[in-house]
Amino acid sequence: MTMKLRTPFLLFLAFAAAARAADVAPEKVDAIFAAYAKTDAPGCAIGIAQGGKIVLERAYGMANLEYDVPLTPASIFEAGSVSKQFTAAAVLLLAREHKLSLDDPVRKPFAQSDRPLLSARATADFQS
Repeated sequence: MTMKLRTPFLLFLAFAAAARAADVAPEKVDAIFAAYAKTDAPGCAIGIAQGGKIVLERAYGMANLEYDVPLTPASIFEAGSVSKQFTAAAVLLLAREHKLSLDDPVRKPFAQSDRPLLSARATADFQS
């Protein structure tokens, strides 16, 4: 992984830890992501929720450099298959903490779900 790809992820981790505070200061968020507020480089968007309510939405930089389109908090990111690795990592962390079993049906936490049974292991193995 190149440093360019690591930097946003590391910033996200650092910011996620800082965002746990009771009050989210927009100026602190802006300072953390100031390096992405450029018109000549791809940017990023963030959202912070506390108590089930969105308390801050921000976007920095560009969504499309070719057409000069800036990012907004409403921008849609086509993450595709990239999110599968993060889901698998989250599932494996929960399994390590004994909060779920890899062989539990995925719908177990969602008692009202009528979706087909699929195990957490199948999800982590990208079998779905």
